[in-house]
Formats: sequence, structure tokens, C-alpha cells
Amino acid sequence: MESNTTPRIQEILESRRIVKLLSGRGTLEILFLFCCTNENIRFTRIHQIINHVSTKTLVTRLRELEKHNFIKRKTFNEIPPRVEYSLTDQGQKLAETLEPLIHWITQQRQEKTNTNILQ
Repeated sequence: MESNTTPRIQEILESRRIVKLLSGRGTLEILFLFCCTNENIRFTRIHQIINHVSTKTLVTRLRELEKHNFIKRKTFNEIPPRVEYSLTDQGQKLAETLEPLIHWITQQRQEKTNTNILQ
């Protein structure tokens, strides 16, 4: 019996790093941004939208997402420096799994708004 559960436990333990990444401050918000566009997004734009996250935390999250191959970073040799991010194929697959969550959140907000209007 133990031999049947050991691979499953190992799989769960290995997936913990992804769960930890996704639960980090600002990570889902970053991914939600990419769910809404197929275009590259500049760092400055990401920071403008997710302005409650410090620059340091945002840089850390973007680096983690890049390390796990969810996003790719492109730097331009310009002054001032320009950095753009886009989803990798793996990141696109992750974004597709988040779309139902975004849809659900949108519905909940609309329902709450409609309830408040009726009161």
C-alpha cells in the first residue's frame, strides 16, 4: 500500500513550490494581467496597475515567474532601460486555467453591485 501512496505524496510535495509561488503577494494579479492581453507588458505598466505591491516585491515575483518558465523577460538596450514581460507557452496554459476564476470573480462583483443597487 505504501508504494501506491509514495508517488502521490511526492507529486504533492513537488507541487508545493508552485502553490507557494501562486500564493505569493501579487502573483495572481500579475498573471491576471497577462490573462487579459496577448501583448507584452512593460514593467512600469505592471507596477502602475499593481501599485499596492512594492517595487522590490514585484521584481521578486516577476523573477520567480520567470524562473518557473511562466513568463519571459525581454530587455532593450535603451536609455532609460526598458523591460517587457510576456507569457511563455507554459504561462499561457496557466493563464487559461485562471480564466474561469477571473470569470467567477467578475460575476461575484456584479452580483454584489446589483444587490447593493437594489437595497
